[in-house]
Amino acid sequence: MGRRERRRVELAGQRAGGVTVSRQDEIVLQFDYGQIAEGRRGFVQEMAAGVKGRLGNMARGALEVGAMLNAIRADFPHGTWQPFLMQEYGFTSPRQPQRWMQAAARLGHRLEEFVGLPDTVLGL
Repeated sequence: MGRRERRRVELAGQRAGGVTVSRQDEIVLQFDYGQIAEGRRGFVQEMAAGVKGRLGNMARGALEVGAMLNAIRADFPHGTWQPFLMQEYGFTSPRQPQRWMQAAARLGHRLEEFVGLPDTVLGL
């Protein structure tokens, strides 16, 4: 079992998906990075922290999208919701947005507790 290592990763000023990130997140890395060549270790840790941070942002985004879709779902007449999802967002099935909507309904009010968990844990 590797040792846990806390690293504060500066994300301010970086662009992620067209959005400039303007906050700091503490990312906890769990892998034993002593197995990585010393000259590459810092770089690998930075990349691992970046991936982990962005995965948390994906979960947050999915919950936020689910909440937005929940807010407008009732406005669509019967039979128009699925065509809307397909035409507006390119979904080929309503299943993924349904998962986001269900997760937002269950967890949205506690969003901060769940950011950073894998999508599968959240049911996304």
